[in-house]
Amino acid sequence: MDCWIGLDLGTSFVKAGLYDLMGHELAVAREPLSLNMPAPGWAEQDPREWWLAIQKVLRSLTDRFDARMIRAVCLCAQCPGQVIVGKDQEPLGNAIIWLDQRAADEAAWLDNNVGPQDRLAWIGEAQLGDPHSSPARILWLKNHDPRFERAEYILQPKDFMGFMLTARVATDRNTAYNLAHPVTLAYHPEFLRLLGVREQQLPPVLAATDSLGEVSQSAARTTGLVSGTPVFVGTIDAYCDTLAGGAFIPGQAVDVSGTSEIVSLGVDHKVEGQGVFYTHLAEDAQFICGPMQVGGHLLAWLADSFYPERSEGVPFERMESEASQTAPGADGLVFLPYLQGERAPIWDLQVRGAFLGIKTSHNRKHFSRAVYESVGFAVRHVLEICEDIRGQKVNGVVACGGGARSAFWNKIKADILQKRVLPLETEASACLGATMIAAVGLGFFPNLAKAWAGMSHFGAAVLPDENLADTYNRLYGVYRRAYPGVKTILGTPGVEESK
Repeated sequence: MDCWIGLDLGTSFVKAGLYDLMGHELAVAREPLSLNMPAPGWAEQDPREWWLAIQKVLRSLTDRFDARMIRAVCLCAQCPGQVIVGKDQEPLGNAIIWLDQRAADEAAWLDNNVGPQDRLAWIGEAQLGDPHSSPARILWLKNHDPRFERAEYILQPKDFMGFMLTARVATDRNTAYNLAHPVTLAYHPEFLRLLGVREQQLPPVLAATDSLGEVSQSAARTTGLVSGTPVFVGTIDAYCDTLAGGAFIPGQAVDVSGTSEIVSLGVDHKVEGQGVFYTHLAEDAQFICGPMQVGGHLLAWLADSFYPERSEGVPFERMESEASQTAPGADGLVFLPYLQGERAPIWDLQVRGAFLGIKTSHNRKHFSRAVYESVGFAVRHVLEICEDIRGQKVNGVVACGGGARSAFWNKIKADILQKRVLPLETEASACLGATMIAAVGLGFFPNLAKAWAGMSHFGAAVLPDENLADTYNRLYGVYRRAYPGVKTILGTPGVEESK
């Protein structure tokens, strides 16, 4: 039986999903990753740990299945990130990952020194000065990191993974956002001079459905894959989640529930609006998107802060059990989940979180439920903006990613949104989305829309309780009013409320 692998380098795990040609899950292997936060606002991971984990998950699949059946591998990964690769083709220390905010000064410098016309000519976008963006990160490396002078390549996590599998470098349009022009797929020489980087240090930009190369003999020995197996370029993991959920279909909304949440809504033409942005995987795959800081990492914080008696890991079942013992609305307790600032839709990395409405009757169960509900409020905030931009409400949301495995969390989101939540059948939705890209690249389907129609499978729908609409509407109002109030009280020097 022929099959293909989607390989997802996330923040918490590396996952490899094996699917048959019609998208049915055959097996998923995962390996945990560690996160280093050596200074406030910094977030790093070790690319060597990534590669070891990648080898383990691939070997796990090839030990159980005949590798000769695997027609292709397609890549997806967290983004943005910067891996410095030296002349010996090995990573020079830790990578900066998407959570990192160290490049705030460089982002401000770019904002002040690159005018609107140059931005449009160089990167095709008006927005540039973001601490998460690759240009700001590259400037930071040039200004502060001696490894910069020894860099043979500066690669995104996905492209490093591809390099280790094929010994070739390439990226895709979405991963190269803010560096390469999205239409010409070229790096502008004046922009590169400004950043102090050579074009040869950056990967060429291809389509996500293009072939990167073939599994090398050395990678075949350590992964169990057959040497010569095609490897496709792929794209950002969240976009593969979005593809698996069908967000490129006009009017279809998708909530990607991973380490962070990403809400997307399919459109049939380019639209603009504050707080979210337009992007596309192909001409037939367009959507508006709001990536957030909040998400599954809040549960790790909840476990660390409120469940000290746990032996190890995050006690998901216990936290859900306790939170479910509290009535919806957590007895009026509202959590503002901006522990690391927030991206969409407020784009303020300086604001911080808060619990509102605490009283003596509240205990750990209430605080736990308030944390779960806060993500539902955040999803609603972004989705409402997307709906307003499109000019039409949606009836339901497709849920994918690791968080979609939680029936408890899906129900909270359904009740807060007052919309049906439809979970994907596979938990490894980014892996599935990547295999859809491979299916198009191999010519098995003519386009991504056909691939999605032929390969997507869903679980049972979760319906909202209409009786909870008033409760959650009231608390959502508190949530929305809390941000400007907390920002004023704490005096945080945040950026503008919307971008």
